[in-house]
Amino acid sequence: RDIRHFVVDNTEVDLPFNLGDAVGLYPQNLPEDVEEALAWFNIQGDKPLSLTCMDETASARLMALGKQHTSARQIFTEVLDIFGKPSRSFCKALAKFANASEAAELKGIAEGARFKELQDLSVSFFDIFKMFPSAKPSLAHLLGLLPAMKWRLYSIANSADYTPGVIELTVVI
Repeated sequence: RDIRHFVVDNTEVDLPFNLGDAVGLYPQNLPEDVEEALAWFNIQGDKPLSLTCMDETASARLMALGKQHTSARQIFTEVLDIFGKPSRSFCKALAKFANASEAAELKGIAEGARFKELQDLSVSFFDIFKMFPSAKPSLAHLLGLLPAMKWRLYSIANSADYTPGVIELTVVI
């Protein structure tokens, strides 16, 4: 297992904590991966967008985007889990955006053993999109097809009494 020790300086922020508390972090997609995805979908990354969330069950993070101006680059960087692991239901839903032959193949993946093979290869949502180039949903559809990135909780591994001014995390990668 790959275990890493991270030290976060909190001298500029009043962030009281006790040993055993946890800190929640939102991941971000890598800038070079976001640029590749924006280019592949032919989406202008810096064009200002105003979103209206029509789904009352959407995540709080996605709902918050509807209350501010944003860009496709910000959505791909901070919100869409486009480099996460796809589900069978994603493959089935993506088939609606593909041509007939690719749609049939996507439905086959959703219902058959090939899905397990793709899982074993650690393919991402974006890998699936690239495998089926006729399936290029709009940004609005991507927001419905792809899950939002989820925050992760990490246990604080130090005491503010023993090491003030820092938060230490021990993370299994």
